[in-house]
Amino acid sequence: MAEDDDIVDMEKLHVDASAPQVESFQAIQRLRVESESRLREGTVGEQSGYLWTQGKLWGWAKKLAVIEGRWLNLYSKPEDIPLHSTFLQLDIASCEATLVNATKYGRDNCFEVIIANPRSVHAFAADSVAEAETWIAKLKSIKVEEKLPEGFLGNLTADQEKALETLRTRLGADATSDADLLRFLRTSSFKVDSAHTLYTENLIWRKSFNAEKMTVNYVARELRTQKMRLLPISDKRGRPILVIRPAKHVPSESSPLEVCKSLTYLMETAIKRMPASVESVVFIVDLDGMHPRNVDFRVPKIILETLQQRYPERVSLLLVVNAPWFFRFVWATVRRFFGPDLLQKVHILGADMSTLQAFIPADALLKEHGGVIDYDPDQFVAERAEADNVVGVSDSGFTPQEGGIDQSLLATLRELPASEAREGASKVGYMSKIGGVVKNWKKRFFVLSSSGLLYYYKDEKSEAPQGVIMLERSTVGDDESSSKKHSFSLITPLRTFIFSCENDQELKEWRKAIQDVCSSL
Repeated sequence: MAEDDDIVDMEKLHVDASAPQVESFQAIQRLRVESESRLREGTVGEQSGYLWTQGKLWGWAKKLAVIEGRWLNLYSKPEDIPLHSTFLQLDIASCEATLVNATKYGRDNCFEVIIANPRSVHAFAADSVAEAETWIAKLKSIKVEEKLPEGFLGNLTADQEKALETLRTRLGADATSDADLLRFLRTSSFKVDSAHTLYTENLIWRKSFNAEKMTVNYVARELRTQKMRLLPISDKRGRPILVIRPAKHVPSESSPLEVCKSLTYLMETAIKRMPASVESVVFIVDLDGMHPRNVDFRVPKIILETLQQRYPERVSLLLVVNAPWFFRFVWATVRRFFGPDLLQKVHILGADMSTLQAFIPADALLKEHGGVIDYDPDQFVAERAEADNVVGVSDSGFTPQEGGIDQSLLATLRELPASEAREGASKVGYMSKIGGVVKNWKKRFFVLSSSGLLYYYKDEKSEAPQGVIMLERSTVGDDESSSKKHSFSLITPLRTFIFSCENDQELKEWRKAIQDVCSSL
């Protein structure tokens, strides 16, 4: 049982703005008397009464329980009811409730309530068996028809319907399903221009990266490291579960490109497994055994950029377990790669696996996480080879060229020191750049190659680039989106970049140098 850990996440202490304002002790007394009278009359909620509830911090405590719609509200005092000030609020839609033996909790007339979302177990005790059975019968009867959140198919406003139709029309033959289009609209706050740009960029990326035709041969070697594991069983809501183990990553043996290929392959596989009503994946990031030597900041950066830009709205939860002592230092850097929407889905749970089971049932978890699943990487690769119609899996994998991946994408993650990149470069120097996910300005050292690549580094002594911009089919433009001085835009097929120079002279030189290279390609 995981009472207080679940309560930390689920507790909804609040005072409703519409609640009556209490200004005196006499007013509180009046509310108490009125509430007690309504409780005796049975006019509070659909069912109400006192129950004992157990928590690790407070032990057994008597609380006032009220069922209202799909909610079981617990109150500390009767006067809290009209104030809408709950001690604990549980979503009991489609919950399970059963009597349990007194020896389990050391108390008579006990029953357990298993909450479906997020999954958690709560113990209650009544004053008699009959009373406990009455509560159980009521709890089992709560069946609430799930209503999709706004912005999903089946629950669109008139403006959202219009935005969907506009985007579908603009994309023409490139438009896929309405569910796909809506994911891009939601992540763009239903701004059609932004969604159109992101969707078009994604189509180009998928073609360049060969995402739809990628087979297990691309990633077999990486999959056998168990750095990433797609579990065979989904959670109770049908969402695939993908486990990431950073401790399995050795930077000297595996490049960020290989990690990106593995993530892409597993995401494509997970999406094919999803039932029609499911759109997202649950991620478990297990930091057990992680050492500073495993840290390569390019890896979380490329993972998070891929998820947020190439698979928007595909992450439902990101659960972090077994964080080591130095994680707080890593997190200070890594969290900057998260957009605000994805950051809200992160839960750092610690080493107690019962907290993980509050989100995912044990039958869908690995044994190492308190579950029942044995994962065999060789078996997974063999099953995927059969599904992909691959005969004779190659452990060496395919190079991007052999796999149909655009060679220019290699430059994004290639180990190329700034000192080597600047040899024979068309122009080098510092500029500021707006981030792709976190929209803030960062000063970077840029190297413009005549071959059509614009590298950027943290500084001129860096051993590897933080990224690279492919200039083919690109053009230089004005910047009308920021108030930064001496700025300009670089419009590429995948994205529009914004840069700022130190002065007007640098601005003119960089614009001309980049445009000259673009024109020569």
